[in-house]
Amino acid sequence: ARPVTACYETATFNTTACKWDLTGTQPPRPVTACYETATFNTTTCQWDVNGTEPVPVFRIVVKICSGARVNLPAVSDNGIRGNWTPAFNGNQTTTYTFTPLTGECGKTIQITIEVEKTPPPPFVSNDTIKYCVNQKAGLLPLKAVAASGAAIKWYGQLPSGGLPANDPPLPSTDQAGTYYYFVGQKLGNCESPRAVITIVIQPISPLPIADSNIFCQFDKKEKKLKVNGKNLLWYTGSAGGTGSSSPPKIDTDKVKDDTVFVTQHLNNACESKRVPVIIKVKEKPVAKAGPDRKIDLGESVVLNGNASRNDVEVSWTPAETLLRANTLRPTAKPSVTTVYTLRVTSEYGCVDEDDVEVVVLQPINVPNVFSPNGDGVHDKWIIPDIEQYPNCTLQIYNRLGVKVFEQKGYNSSNAWDGTSKGTPLPVGAYYYLLDYGESKPGVNGVISIIR
Repeated sequence: ARPVTACYETATFNTTACKWDLTGTQPPRPVTACYETATFNTTTCQWDVNGTEPVPVFRIVVKICSGARVNLPAVSDNGIRGNWTPAFNGNQTTTYTFTPLTGECGKTIQITIEVEKTPPPPFVSNDTIKYCVNQKAGLLPLKAVAASGAAIKWYGQLPSGGLPANDPPLPSTDQAGTYYYFVGQKLGNCESPRAVITIVIQPISPLPIADSNIFCQFDKKEKKLKVNGKNLLWYTGSAGGTGSSSPPKIDTDKVKDDTVFVTQHLNNACESKRVPVIIKVKEKPVAKAGPDRKIDLGESVVLNGNASRNDVEVSWTPAETLLRANTLRPTAKPSVTTVYTLRVTSEYGCVDEDDVEVVVLQPINVPNVFSPNGDGVHDKWIIPDIEQYPNCTLQIYNRLGVKVFEQKGYNSSNAWDGTSKGTPLPVGAYYYLLDYGESKPGVNGVISIIR
């Protein structure tokens, strides 16, 4: 029987050998690529080559914001190893080529990564805002300025992550401390880095301490209000107005009470609340030491002091020659002319002083002889200490009762030289009358001229 032959075989009957000879060779298997499969087709008597070149598959973000980083993997998702060119550039749109390694079965592909510009952080005009504890934060709202076409995004106190808000947060001012708030801006699909706004919640400075501020009427010395504090600010009212670093001037011309207000401002703290400072100008007492007095040596005199108020403290100085020196009418017994000072002090320390002079008159010893002979010794009738009586009058008479000399305000400079109207008087006794010019009785006696 005729044998079954392949499509490429031919059967010929050999009569010599009395059998069928088969001739013909199968077509050679074609060379195939790594991704191809060769199958012999008995119908067409040819090899069928099938297969598609593998395409590397990558899950890569193809739209990014400038500055972002994309990982270009060396192995595709379907296991093809290769290299990328050029090197990754996150700042501009770039087409990258993936070339499989030698021996890898895959197609060279290109992927374009589109880079959208990332906006800069929004402009923050005040990157540090200071509040006082419990201050209304809305008085100093957080502000940021977006670039053209961008939208502001607020993240509260989150430096990264979180969901943005379109409106700025309202910081809490309950507790002192430093807090950070973050804000960005979004332009297109890209959002900027976050700008930071520092919020400093400062404590309130403690109240300054105001001492008693009492001043005396007519006191022209420089006045300083007694307040214990630092960086003081002065106000005329309990609210409103602008504080001054200079304390108010104190007018002591009138007795009055006045009130000003003061705060202190410590470093890294807010201004304190206002403290009232009461300024009192108290009446100045008036001291009157009385008229000057004259006494003879060894006598005493009652000083006639007076004060405009009864509720004052009284003192006299020097007190050594006074009796009851803490009363308005002390008794003085000085041995030399003395000026006494009366000092009266009110309960508020307001003081006034006045002086009185007590002149102590030394005894007048009238000489009974002098010698006006031109020898320079006792040429004039000098009465020691007569200058104590500037209003005195001296009259001299001869034995016949004729007045030969008279001088008002007699003293050593105008003393009698033994003449009468320029003519020397004879040696002898003369009678004098000395009137002290005061309530004190005068004296008289005999003065003799010798030569």
